Order: sequence, then C-alpha cells, then structure tokens
Amino acid sequence: MKKPSFIIVALVTLVLSIIASCRDHPFFPPSTPPAPSKPVPANPTPAEFPAPSKPVPADPPSAGLPPENPPSANPAPGSSLKILPPDRGVYLGAYDQFNGLTNFENAIGKKVAIAHPSYLKDVNNWFDGQGQPHFDIAGHDRAWNEGYLTFYGIEYSSRSQDPSLRTTAQGILEGKVDQEILNVANQIKQFGKPLFWVYQREPRNQPNLSPNQFFGYDCGGYGPRGDLTFSEALQRGSDGKSDYGDRSKYDGPERCRDASRYIHDLVERVTPGQVTWVMSALLVQDAGIEYEEAVKKKAAPRTTYEDFYPGDAYVDWLALDFYTGNPNGSFYNDITTTWSELQRISPTKPVMLVEFGVIRTRFPDFDRSAWYQNFFQSLKSTYKQIHALLHWQDKDIAVLPNEPAALAWRQEIASNPNYWLSCARSASATSLPPNCDRTISPQTHTPFRIQHKDAPAEARRWTAPPLETSESQPRARTTQEMALEKRAGDPPELKSYAESRPAEETDLSLTTEDVIKIIRVDRRAAPIFKKYPDAKINVLYSNIYKLWLADILVGKRKIAFLSIDDKTGTPVEISVNR
Repeated sequence: MKKPSFIIVALVTLVLSIIASCRDHPFFPPSTPPAPSKPVPANPTPAEFPAPSKPVPADPPSAGLPPENPPSANPAPGSSLKILPPDRGVYLGAYDQFNGLTNFENAIGKKVAIAHPSYLKDVNNWFDGQGQPHFDIAGHDRAWNEGYLTFYGIEYSSRSQDPSLRTTAQGILEGKVDQEILNVANQIKQFGKPLFWVYQREPRNQPNLSPNQFFGYDCGGYGPRGDLTFSEALQRGSDGKSDYGDRSKYDGPERCRDASRYIHDLVERVTPGQVTWVMSALLVQDAGIEYEEAVKKKAAPRTTYEDFYPGDAYVDWLALDFYTGNPNGSFYNDITTTWSELQRISPTKPVMLVEFGVIRTRFPDFDRSAWYQNFFQSLKSTYKQIHALLHWQDKDIAVLPNEPAALAWRQEIASNPNYWLSCARSASATSLPPNCDRTISPQTHTPFRIQHKDAPAEARRWTAPPLETSESQPRARTTQEMALEKRAGDPPELKSYAESRPAEETDLSLTTEDVIKIIRVDRRAAPIFKKYPDAKINVLYSNIYKLWLADILVGKRKIAFLSIDDKTGTPVEISVNR
C-alpha cells in the first residue's frame, strides 16, 4: 500500500522542481508585480530628475551632441494631443495688440482658431514679473474655453535688454536653467490640453541685442561661452566656427539648434506628446537688404533655415515670420528664396506663418486689398503646405473693420468658407477646442485713427469717426490736431509721413524734426544730399521694430533707407540703392 504514495510524492517533487527552474521564462509572470516607475515630481530637482546629457564640444565635433536625425521613438502616450494640419485649408490666427484679436475677427467676419490673447500673463517673452519662465494656466484655460488654441515658448538671450532673460544657449546646454524649464513643463502638464510651442523665433534677427545691432548673435552666440556676437568673435581672432561643436558650421546657429533639442527633451520627459513643436527660423520681409548689408560688413554670417533646424524628430510644424510693405510686390516674390529653404528641409511638413502682416502705411491710399487677393490665390494654388497663419495686429499692420483690406478678407472667406478654418484637429478629435466654431458678425468700428496727414478722402472714410461734441462742452483738440497746427509751416520733406507716428505714443525720445536733423548730418547720408540737393526725407515710427524708419527720395525714386534708434538717436542701419 505504500508504493503508490511513494510514486505520488516523487511526481509532485518533480513538478515543483520544473516550475522553479522555469520561473524566469517569458511565459511565466513574475512572482511579484514590478515596482511602479517613479512619478515626475511637481517641481523636480536635478537630483530627483536628472537633466539630459550635456553636449560637450570636442574632437570629433559631434561627440556628445544629439544626432542630426535621431530615430523616431514609439508614439508617446499623449501623442493624440498633437495638433494636426487640416487636409485642405488654413487655420486662422491673430495676435491681440490694441484689441487686435477682436478687431481682426470683426474685420474678416470669422472667428480664428489660434490666438495669443492679451490677458495671458506670459506674453512678455513668456516670463513673469520676477524674471522666471511662467505658463499662465488660468489664462490658457480661459482661451481654450473661448475656442482658441494657444502657443508658448521661452526666449533667452545673453544680450537681452531685460536682465532676467540673460541666459546663453550655452547656459541652457550646461543645465543652468533646467529647473525653470521643468517648472514650465509641469505647468503645461497641469494645463493638460494641446498647444503649440514655438522655438525661439527669428533667431537670425533676435534675441534682441543692443539697440544698434540686429544681426550677428544668431540665438546661440559666439566665442567659448556663447556670449559674443559674430563680429566680436572675429575681432578676437575666431572664425565663428571653432569654439563649439562641428567646426564646419557656425557656432551661433549650431548652439541654437542644440538648445532647442535640449528644451524639447526636458519638456517631453515631463509631458510626452502634449506639445506640438513649431520651428520658426527666419523672418521674411522686404527690408532684407539690412541683413545683406550686415553679411557684407561681416557683422553676421550667411545662414539658412537649415542651420537652425533641430531635426525632424524635434519639429511638427515649420514656420516663418512674414512681413511686407511693398505695394508693387507679391507673396510669391517675397517668399520664394526662403520657401526653397523650407522645401529642402521637408516638402511635406505643415507650415505656419507664425507672424504675418502687410504694412498699411506704405500702400497708396492705405489700400492693401489687391495684395491680399493675390495672397489668397497664391496659398490655394502654389503654397498648399501653409496650413496656419497668425495676423500681427500692431497699429500699422492690423486689419481693421470697414477698411478695404477687411472687405477683401470677407469676400474671400464668403467664397471659400471651408478653406479658412476656425477649428483645428488632433489625432484624437475631429475638432478642437470647444466653442471653436462660434459665429462672428462683421462690425464696422475702428479703435484708432490712421495717423497720416496726407491721407486722401477715400482713405479717410474708414478712419475713426470724430469724437462726439456738445454745444455746452466744446471738444478739446487732440494731440494730433495740435501737432498739425504746429507743423503747418514745416518744409515739404517733413510732411509726407510726419503724422505717421501714433498719437498714443507718448514715450518716444525723438520727434520727426529730430530724426530729419540726424539724417542730414549722418556721414553716410551726407553724400546723397550733396549729389541730390532736392532729395526729400519721409519719416515714420514703426511700432513693429521700435525704430524710426526713413526713406530718402529723389522724386518718386527711393535712394536710401535708414533706421534710427529712438532712445539713442543713432542710425542703426543705412542702405543705399546704387
């Protein structure tokens, strides 16, 4: 009777030993569940959340640097929040200077999809009042609930006129602002909705340098610490390529590119897939001659969009800033060169005009409608890769209700309502955000008067109506009216653009007369007046560039262009048409 029990015991022992030996086989689950991955703390410290490895320039130059085109990772859990381009059409957008968002929507008769409302508390280069990067969760939530997608970005510069922003790209790469960027990333994670992140815009023209220099820092800087301009590095014996990374590439764009990658990796580690990354490398404008002059004088290197591009894995949308003031030009003529640079990078990625504007004061009778009509046609026929635009709404660029340009927009949208879009889409939704398709009724008010003394009657029809008066309380004269009376006896050269400066600008250091005098005595302009004694000077103050802009004219021919810093009275740049 004992023999069967002995056999049973032996069989049980054999089975147990087999199970023990197979415990690590992939078909057998672990005996205890794995420990959960460590959550990212709300405000992680470097010890809790190590920073990405620092790129250290060495020989070979690429040692320690991210690869040019790293392999695509598996889709992140939040990748459904990425903002996708429409199959056809353009997401409308606008900025909000001087009530610009409302004005643009009222002017075109349609709500925009993307906005940067003035109530956002991160509009000042994305920093709060204490100089710390800040993402305004409540403000972006409000915009979302009002039907708008928003965008964000951090713009650092060792040459910023704001001391709180003086961090170099090299400092970013060395991890000196990791905590600041991680704090923002956690604020975005708390926001929890899709948004665009625009890498530092116009890196060839910005960050803002000293008032007298616009080019040559290239976002990343030059010299061993990245705190010099290109010309300063040359004066110290550098070639602008040997102090960082790849010795065949200029250090400024290369550092800028790597800093963009670094910021991307920090943010994605905290909130993967929530942010749609936008690369806006160049400013396209008809004043590009200033950049050409800077290159000629070795104040800046010749760079391309591709020099700043961090790579396909880091960019969802390509972007440009586009401005023009050429009444005889066209979108095609102005954008052709830069567009070819974008095509070399990617002929398929969606493109955004992240700043877009046509300078009203340079058009006869201030009528930009023909230019816009050409632009509409160009987008639909040639530039089908452009799927978003944000109209800059500064005073001399804004589209205002009841002006000719507004009528051109309304006619275009009425003819192609499904091309100009108020709602965007993501991988997880057909339209977003909520209330994105609410109706806007065109209105016909204008919040400020077109400041131009010689505006013809046709143009004056759509300026602001005069202030109300009463017999018992005569209306006080405006600052502009008093200025007109004061300048009634001005020489002809002061009259064409003398009143272009907005009456609201009360903090300017110079007057039109001051600017005329500065130009007359400038050693570079003096030969022009010697050769052309009858040359006239047209002057206006640009709210875009925060500069006085002046044309020297002989008859209708423009001989030279100057820009003058308002605070110092120094000519920033002069270009002469030979």
